[in-house]
Formats: sequence, C-alpha cells, structure tokens
Amino acid sequence: MLASTGPVLYDEQLSLNFVDNFTSLAVNVTAVQQCGSDGLGPAYILNGLSELGYWYQVGLSWNWPLLRTDKNGNVNVTSSSGFNAVFETWDPYGNELTVPTLYPVSVNRGDAVQLGLRISGGAVFMDLRDLITGASATQEWSARESKLFVGTPQSATRGGFFTGLMTEQYRTSSYYGDEQKVKYELSGSTLSSAWMVFDEWVPDNRMSIFWQASRVNYVSPTDSKSFTYSGAFETSNPREFVTGGLDSGPTCASVLPFWVTYRYPIIGVGAATVAITGVLIIRRSRNQTKAPVQRNDSLIASSFAPKPPERPQ
Repeated sequence: MLASTGPVLYDEQLSLNFVDNFTSLAVNVTAVQQCGSDGLGPAYILNGLSELGYWYQVGLSWNWPLLRTDKNGNVNVTSSSGFNAVFETWDPYGNELTVPTLYPVSVNRGDAVQLGLRISGGAVFMDLRDLITGASATQEWSARESKLFVGTPQSATRGGFFTGLMTEQYRTSSYYGDEQKVKYELSGSTLSSAWMVFDEWVPDNRMSIFWQASRVNYVSPTDSKSFTYSGAFETSNPREFVTGGLDSGPTCASVLPFWVTYRYPIIGVGAATVAITGVLIIRRSRNQTKAPVQRNDSLIASSFAPKPPERPQ
C-alpha cells in the first residue's frame, strides 16, 4: 500500500434493486450535471447480475474520477471531463473481468439517454444512446453461458451485486444530504417489486458509513413509493425511479481544475491501493483473460468500485 497524501474517497450509491428476472433491460435517464464541493460528479448506471454471478454495468458519467494502468504497471490518476459512457464487468468474486472504460459522448444537459443491457448469442451487449443527439457507445462481452439478468428477492443484493438502477457518486468526505433529481424510466419493462437502497461506504477500507434497504411491492402501475435516509431521497413506481429531491444545485465545470495526472508504481499483488494527491481509490487485481470487446483509441479507465459485502437487512 502506498501512503496517502489526501483523504480517501467515499462512495455513495442510491439504487433500485430489482426482484424480477430479465433477458434484456432498457432505461432512459436524464443527463443531469451536478457535483459535490470537491468537483466530482456522479454516474447514472444500469446494472445486470447474471444467474451465474457475473455483474455488468453500463452508465452515463459526469466529471468521473479515473485510473489507467500502463504496460509497466504504473497507474495514471486523472479526472474525466463532461459526459462519458461508462462500462464495467465483474466476476462472481468481485474481481474485474474487463479494463473499466469510458467513451466521450456528445450528450447535453437535460438530454434523455438510453442505457441498455441484453443477452444474445452468448454475449452481453451494453449500449448507451443519446435520444436527442444520436451519440452512442457499445461494448460486447462474453455472457459466460448466462441466460438471464436475475433479481434478488431474498435480500437487496447478492454478495453486493444486483440487477437494477443506481446513481453513484464519489466524494472526498462523507455526505449526509440530498441530490438533484435524476429520473430513470424503464422502457418495455415493469416491476412487481424492488428494493430501495441507500449506501455509503469507503472502498479503501470497506468501512460502511450507512446502509439502509426497504423492499417495496407495487400494487398498481401508478403506485408510488418514497424512501429517505440520512438526508438522501428516492421515489419509485413500476416504471420509474427518481434519486434526489432537489430541483437545482451546483453543476461544476466540465473540466476539474484541481485534478492533474499523477503517476505511481503499483506495489504488491492482489488488491492494490493507489494513492494520489487529494484522493485515495482502491482497485482490485484484474483477470487477464478478457472477452472480445469493441475498442477505440479514446479508451480510458474509470473508477467503478465493487459493491461492499452483503449487509444484514
């Protein structure tokens, strides 16, 4: 472990975790520019957990923190700017199966952006498309013989993973407050039941700041449920999920002024902790066997972190 020269990152996740199973999922999310006092912004994510335990994520990020490892094992830490499509895949043990990737996409504030996950022909397709500008990004990974994205009826997650929707944001200090409204609208699917979840933790040491989950059952297409905890707020119905209750807030610049690129060697094997001036981000070791993927020269690494272990409900 390298010594930290700044505070750790705190990971807050507001999610709607599905109980039902799906072979495909599509959701439209509003592109909201918002940030904390540290200038870091959120990611709006569609998650798919396969019946074999593999976890697939596709999302839209705004001013998201980044990592990139070069061929010599050095880690470059920098910030993304503006909106990007984000992709990540995990195995059942919490190890990354893919290099986490970001694609710059032409998305404007307030646009409706469609996120999609589908299993077809032995592959999982992860798609993002701006319904206004037409900008898109796609990645394809092996389904590992999975056939379904499964719900978690017995508890909010399975080993920390789940199928559902999530607004995720890193901060340089713990946060007990609300966020700007972000609306997710399911396309072609409805929910019978779900878990509404609030979660904040520190990936560096896996310390839980807070965790709260409530299972809700929808009795009609317009049945609306609300949930609040530690200043955070969510609402949901069988077709919609809204995180945050604020109508406005800081948008932050599209380029983070206090972030620059740093280079550090990785020391040791297994889970690696990377220190940077200002923040500390934990990364797990990567599986070197990767499925085919569509790539381009703009590929850069994101900082998705695996969910913490299952907590008592």
